[in-house]
Amino acid sequence: MDTLEKQKVVVIQSDCVCVEEDGTPYDECFGCWDDSLERLADLKSEWAQRIGGKSFDQVIVEAKAMGYFKESGRGVIDFDTLHKATTLRGDFRIVFTLEDNNLTALRYSHDEPTGGGRFTFLPFYEDED
Repeated sequence: MDTLEKQKVVVIQSDCVCVEEDGTPYDECFGCWDDSLERLADLKSEWAQRIGGKSFDQVIVEAKAMGYFKESGRGVIDFDTLHKATTLRGDFRIVFTLEDNNLTALRYSHDEPTGGGRFTFLPFYEDED
């Protein structure tokens, strides 16, 4: 019987701290920001498989409760720039979660200490003529 791991998590944070898989810190840290972006790219591949295998380059982003004023918005962006669309100036931590077929993110920052920036992602397929 095949067992599908139901939940995958990728964390990107402004003050990146490199750790082993068990949580113990590395003695030296090189490129942990890049490592996080690679894990996010891997998450895209897994997500595409879970939703039927059709590839996509863009995603629809729905954002809710962002920042001090709890702003909301929606747009289409390249998946490769997903981290840029969800970050902000200042200290932050973004937790991307793939659960079943759904990709979401929760951003933590000074103005969102309990996770205020909430993002939902949907694959965007351009209409083929």
